Amino acid sequence: MAVVEIERPRGGVAIVRLNRPEVRNALNTEVRKALAAAIEELNADDDIGAIVLTGGDEVFAVGADLNEQAGRDVVGAIRAYTHQAFWYSGKPVIAAVNGDAFGGGNEFILQCDFVIANKNARFAQTEVTI
Repeated sequence: MAVVEIERPRGGVAIVRLNRPEVRNALNTEVRKALAAAIEELNADDDIGAIVLTGGDEVFAVGADLNEQAGRDVVGAIRAYTHQAFWYSGKPVIAAVNGDAFGGGNEFILQCDFVIANKNARFAQTEVTI
């Protein structure tokens, strides 16, 4: 099972979907690398005009995978989790948020050009409580 899936539902549009429902789309190194690769691939595709970033029906992403983060110091954590692929995308990126977007998940959304959220979407920077 891929941790990030790319769908092309119609001409000109690509959907990049986070796919770790068993851990509420917690963001680990594998996910971050897959997201960067997906954005790079879609930016190189002349048939794609816009990218939609989304998670699942209940959760967008709960932030960093704390099990992976536990062994890192602050500098190591920042280096491992700094990700700006959406910010520097050459194509508009639209966040489609259906549920919880916490920590790093919320930070991904802040890099997007547009945000569309349903009534169940919740946004938070939860690092202060960890």
